[in-house]
Amino acid sequence: MSFLVSSKKGRMKIRVKKFLAVPIFAAIFAVSGWTAEAPVFGFDTGDKVVFIGDSITHGGSYHADIFLFYATRFPSKAFIYYNCGISGDTASGAVARFDRDIAVHHPNVATIMLGMNDVGRGNYGAQKTSPGDISARDHSFDVYRESMD
Repeated sequence: MSFLVSSKKGRMKIRVKKFLAVPIFAAIFAVSGWTAEAPVFGFDTGDKVVFIGDSITHGGSYHADIFLFYATRFPSKAFIYYNCGISGDTASGAVARFDRDIAVHHPNVATIMLGMNDVGRGNYGAQKTSPGDISARDHSFDVYRESMD
């Protein structure tokens, strides 16, 4: 899957890998008794990969695990990666910092793991059932969806 991403410096094409679905489906098939190996969607030699996200990405284990997976299974396909995760970040925050923090690496592949900080946690709870609370939750989701688009 490819996306054309606009930045102040022009447009850049970034491929988004859906490799996270592979481990999930592999686990489902393993539990169900299906034993065929799931396909691996590998990075190509020379890819510049950016890992965009919040604290889950910023913490380091997410992209390090992905890198080690590919380094041990496809050692001839060397790629470069950049951790573009920031703790506490949101989808709109990633959009705001795109030019100065993500596009500067000139990536051709991106993974995006955002959403944990976008839900407006203060808008939920046992007493948060008023029309205003529901409207605030809807607004948080709308901002998230717009930023991810």
